[in-house]
Amino acid sequence: MLPLLFAQLVTLSLGDRTEARYLAGDNDNHYEASTRPTVGLTFGWKRGSLAVVYGPFMRLSPLESTPRSFDVFHFGSAIGTYRFRLTTVSISETGGYGYVNLREVAVAPPGATAPIPNTPTPGAPTPTMPTTPANPGGIPGTGGTNTGSQAPSQLRTIDRSILFGASTTNLALQHTLSRRWSLGEQVGYSVAGGVGYPANQIYPWAQGWLLGVTTTYLYTFSRPDSLSSALSLRWATGSDGNQVYTFMVNEYWTHEFNARTRSVLGAGITASRFSNSDGLVGYSIYPTALASIGHFRKIGAGTLSLFCGVYSTPVIDPLRATVDPRLGVSGGITFSQGKFTSNASASAAVSVAPTDDQGAVDSVGAGAGAGYWFGKAFSMDSGIRAAWQTYQGNTVTPASWTAYVAATFVAETLLNGHR
Repeated sequence: MLPLLFAQLVTLSLGDRTEARYLAGDNDNHYEASTRPTVGLTFGWKRGSLAVVYGPFMRLSPLESTPRSFDVFHFGSAIGTYRFRLTTVSISETGGYGYVNLREVAVAPPGATAPIPNTPTPGAPTPTMPTTPANPGGIPGTGGTNTGSQAPSQLRTIDRSILFGASTTNLALQHTLSRRWSLGEQVGYSVAGGVGYPANQIYPWAQGWLLGVTTTYLYTFSRPDSLSSALSLRWATGSDGNQVYTFMVNEYWTHEFNARTRSVLGAGITASRFSNSDGLVGYSIYPTALASIGHFRKIGAGTLSLFCGVYSTPVIDPLRATVDPRLGVSGGITFSQGKFTSNASASAAVSVAPTDDQGAVDSVGAGAGAGYWFGKAFSMDSGIRAAWQTYQGNTVTPASWTAYVAATFVAETLLNGHR
């Protein structure tokens, strides 16, 4: 506790997002309301920082009829970092426990559940993919628009609230070997599943370990162009006895057309070895590719930003230790002027694995919204969200959509130190 008391910078953050919405899908249409208050503390030192956040998600559904259910899902996270001269160490813990309807998570507001261990979206920057600066205006879809499914990869879901728990722990080291060359190591443990009977029968507990080593070399051969080479080796094992090894080699070319437009092209190959508890061993080779472009410009007193991208890459499911090769596309548009902002975005991913493969996931997500800030701390926004997901050819999230209106409050104050 003493290091916390002597922190050079202590910041208290408070917030809340309250939302009312109409949800339609799978022959079940109803109104519901939710709120998610959050409180966070950030401690800062010369070489390190620690951020702790707690935010329960509370939902009342349906509003127009009885019986009603009141669900509470508790979410917490802690992220600590320490910087040496050339090495940064970070450790994080995120988890959640409480009642949640996993079928509705895909169209729920941001923060509805803890980050349940799931296959990540390959379009986002990962340790094997250099940060893509092809979205200069920020990622479209923030501020209430949730595109893409957050539901965990399950053989099936049920349309009811269930007691559920999830936890993810990560330890990462990042070394700067030279001005162009970096090396990173990561180890993570994830666990998720239903708590108690019958929840643990519907969503059996799954756990898995993920270890990875990545090295990246950046070469800038002219002002508008740069090349980035990445090598990555990963190993994952699940509680069902599955194991998978992957070796990825990727090359990325970043080109700046001008100060407002940037593109990224990438290509590579991934080799994997998987083994099942029944003794089955297999090998596979997948091509990887990435193409994205982002543009922003001033329009009158406002700013317009555009982003689109396509990719082909295998994704590791850390809970089931499987590899899922996917083709995907995403795009979005954002316009902001003063205190007003609007956005629209969509994404889709299709697995090229056989439908009976343990990792085969197909998903579609889209959203659009508009909001207005009333001062620095309070805003209101409204819009629509839609999602659909299958797992092993079975529908996990039926085609669903929701229309919502929300109020958001954010505030931050220094308890110690100064900026």
